[in-house]
Amino acid sequence: MTANDIFTFLFLGYNLLIHGPIALINSVIISTEVKFEFLQLINDALDQDQDYSLGLIHIYMFYRNVFFILNPLNWFDLIYYVIYGYY
Repeated sequence: MTANDIFTFLFLGYNLLIHGPIALINSVIISTEVKFEFLQLINDALDQDQDYSLGLIHIYMFYRNVFFILNPLNWFDLIYYVIYGYY
């Protein structure tokens, strides 16, 4: 066993020890949000007004708008539309 192997084992062990519980906590949060989405579907089917979930559609719309703004082709289309008035 070389010094490089010992360093690698200690490095991986340290990272698993320090960052391992974070993965557990994140998986619990994600599973809770998925459960709330199903509860929201049930409430919508029963015509109740309770809102449990954060709303996956809002998260999707946020990322769609951010990536739309960051896409350079959309900027070229907008400039072309402003100059020529059609696509």
